[in-house]
Amino acid sequence: MITAAPNKNSDSGNGATSFRVIMFTDLADSTALTEQLGDQESARLIVHHNHLVRSLIARFQGQEIKFTGDGFHISFDSVSDSIACAITLQQSFAEHNRQQPQRPLRLKVGLSAGCPVAVDNDLFGSVVNLAARLCQRAGCGRILASARLKELCSGWTGQFIEQPEIVLKGFAQPVTAYGVVW
Repeated sequence: MITAAPNKNSDSGNGATSFRVIMFTDLADSTALTEQLGDQESARLIVHHNHLVRSLIARFQGQEIKFTGDGFHISFDSVSDSIACAITLQQSFAEHNRQQPQRPLRLKVGLSAGCPVAVDNDLFGSVVNLAARLCQRAGCGRILASARLKELCSGWTGQFIEQPEIVLKGFAQPVTAYGVVW
C-alpha cells in the first residue's frame, strides 16, 4: 500500500499543505435524469448515489471535502486506497445499471496527487484543479488519473492506459492523463 506520511497539519484554515490524492466524482447527465424521471424519482436516485459514494469513501479511508450536488470532492492519504475506491465506485455503479437499466447512474472520476493547500476545511491548488478537470473530461464509467498519480503506483498490479495529451481549461500546457482499467 502506498501511503503518505500522517497529516500533522490541521485543515482548518492555516494554509497547511501535505501530500494527498484528490478525487472528484460527477454523476453524468444528472440534469437530464431529473427531466426524464421527474424531481421525486431523480431525488431518490441521487440519495442512492450519495449513500453509495459515501459508504465507499469511508471504506477506503477517504475524507469528503465537499459535496457538489451531483458529485464529490474527496481526499485520500493513500494512493492505493484512492485507486481501489475509484475502481469499486465504477464497479458498484455498473452493477446498479445492470440491475436497474431504466434508471442508470453513470459516474465520472478524476484523480490527481500532490500537496494541496488546506484553508477553512477545504483544499485548493493545482492538484485539486487537475483532478476536477480530469473528472470533467472522463467519459461516463471512466476514471482518469494524472501522470503523477500513475508514477506513484509503480507497485500496483492494475493497468493504466495512456490517453492522448489533453488541453484542460486553465492549464497552460496539454496534460498527459491515464485511464484506469477496472
